[in-house]
Amino acid sequence: STASVTVIFTATDDCGNPNSTSATFTIENNAPPVPTNNLSPTTFNCGNASPPVLTFGPCTTDVTVTGPVTTTNDDGTQITWSWDILDNCNGETVSVSQIANIVLIPNPTNTITDDICNDAGLNDGPTDLFSFLPLGVDQNGYWTIISGNSVLNGSEIFLDPETIDVGLHVFEYTTIPIGGACPDVYELTLDVLDCVVLPCEDNITVSTAVTPNGDQWNEFFEVSGIEDCGFEIDLKIFNRWGAMIYESPSYQNNWNGTAPSSSFGNSDKVPTGTYYYIINLKNSGRKPITGYFYVGTK
Repeated sequence: STASVTVIFTATDDCGNPNSTSATFTIENNAPPVPTNNLSPTTFNCGNASPPVLTFGPCTTDVTVTGPVTTTNDDGTQITWSWDILDNCNGETVSVSQIANIVLIPNPTNTITDDICNDAGLNDGPTDLFSFLPLGVDQNGYWTIISGNSVLNGSEIFLDPETIDVGLHVFEYTTIPIGGACPDVYELTLDVLDCVVLPCEDNITVSTAVTPNGDQWNEFFEVSGIEDCGFEIDLKIFNRWGAMIYESPSYQNNWNGTAPSSSFGNSDKVPTGTYYYIINLKNSGRKPITGYFYVGTK
């Protein structure tokens, strides 16, 4: 910006005769628009990093500030805020920046557990570890093996169950903080199971009704379709109040509604109604089979 001022000088001689002259001074402000903030490097805990609001001295009154633009280094430990400052009087633009060093304090760890079969036929080959994390998790972070004999090659995040031992494998995933945010941490525990894939596994059927009335139909609660699989049936049956009324660790398809006499008064049959079952097929690698079925004893 520019400004001018006129100064009048008057001199009087010894005889009292005055004489005047004047001078006009033009003042130009050529100083760049530098903010008064201290923009030396600073330090923040993650989650608290925020750029300063730029301030200017009294001689810089007409500026346009663009920014800040935030950039983060690869590991999230340092961010840089950058501004462009335009002096609207002389058209000069000055760029300034400040570096903020970030102390990374991770958020509380999220724990996730799941299981996976060691047969590629059940998993469609190598499995993406991100498939076990919640949707929307930033995938620019890094994985760490906590336990187990699996191998993660650099940025490779695929686990091949056929190449690792059966048992528990623990991984940790840490996100890269952006713009000063705190990193998120996920601990993933995978139980690699020794699964058996047999053609008969898709043909399992379970009784939906038991009517032990002597007509040879639905006389027993039956689990069929596994005769050639070598599975042993562990069966538990519950009534509608959640009480277990029957249990057999090696079931032979021979339950016809009987119950201990102490369970239902003097009756040796359970009352007509709907019941709940839990079936574990031992040595199958399958999760328990559960469901409801009807018992008609009248």
